[in-house]
Amino acid sequence: MAAWNWIVIIFTVLGFGLLYAATYDVVKDMHEHAYTGDAKAQTGANIVWLCWKYSPVAVLFACMIYGFTVAQKPTYR
Repeated sequence: MAAWNWIVIIFTVLGFGLLYAATYDVVKDMHEHAYTGDAKAQTGANIVWLCWKYSPVAVLFACMIYGFTVAQKPTYR
């Protein structure tokens, strides 16, 4: 069962990594070329960009928590 957990973690990281790498330049260009005359809209665009930029950290943290919590379960044979 431990191998299954590692497979889940690896595929999650790989899948998110491919999605992130494929869309990073598009989101970055949209952020750089977005023009808003409204300060609130600009703040919103900056918040979205920061969330997108640091989302891999959240995914890695979630995988770490998943691995830790699954490792705490007793294994029955």
